[in-house]
Amino acid sequence: MSNYTKELKGEELKNYIKNRFKQPIKKQMKQSIKTELTEHLNDTLEYLDSSEEIHFHAFNEDYYIIGYYQAEQWLKKHDLDTYEAVGICQEFEQEHFGELQTTYENAEILVNHLVYWYGLEICNELELS
Repeated sequence: MSNYTKELKGEELKNYIKNRFKQPIKKQMKQSIKTELTEHLNDTLEYLDSSEEIHFHAFNEDYYIIGYYQAEQWLKKHDLDTYEAVGICQEFEQEHFGELQTTYENAEILVNHLVYWYGLEICNELELS
């Protein structure tokens, strides 16, 4: 260690690491989205025999929103900025896959990925997946 380096210990070291390597803060899911997706989940549960693979059937088997315009309106309805939604999706991808794999070329892809991730979060909260 050089004369200019200070060895950090204890609380000083924890604070340095916390400030130097900040973890992204995942934004809370908006209540309007949570309500809508929970209703969709309940509707899906009504026609399934069991809760196995509920997340797949509710949020992955088919697109949740079809059409660019409808997807843009969905974002507006829930007061979500496009960049905010992309950031949320990228955070989930990074957390689950360790890398970013998806290119969000349009609002339809973006909304359906966002719904997929939020649906997973809801299923985990309800212990359905």
